Amino acid sequence: MPNIYFKINEKFYISDRKKKSNPDDPPPFFSTFKEGNFVDVSISTLPNPPVSKVGFVFTLEKGNLLSGDFQINQLDKSVEVKIDAIFKISVKPAALDILNPETKWIFNGLAESGTWNRVNGVIQGLAQEEYIQGQGEWKRSFTRSLIAVKVVKTLKEIK
Repeated sequence: MPNIYFKINEKFYISDRKKKSNPDDPPPFFSTFKEGNFVDVSISTLPNPPVSKVGFVFTLEKGNLLSGDFQINQLDKSVEVKIDAIFKISVKPAALDILNPETKWIFNGLAESGTWNRVNGVIQGLAQEEYIQGQGEWKRSFTRSLIAVKVVKTLKEIK
């Protein structure tokens, strides 16, 4: 499998929503966060036809951190995520579509031992994008958090 490199320089905060927006939502994020348990960040791509018809999910973890700073810290009423780092990740050849600079990246949540948890919270510091999902009476508006990711084939291209 080929290796690719992810360069990310983002700092953002996650805090609880004022109230549950849906009874099926998971519990508030901050009240269930335990520092040290959540050590990975889950990001994904949106399908980007005609370049790629599917999205890909990646977990950024200390094991694939090549250089830089990667921290998840509990503050007084929020969790701070600081990433100024380069990650080296092995991908299947089909995933090389993500090298397209037009690929849109989304922050999914924080991961615990490779299993990511949806963040039911307010995210500050990342660009937000609204989108519609569903049809007819089931159509709902959602917001996703965009994260800036530069993806290249070689380290020389990072600069």
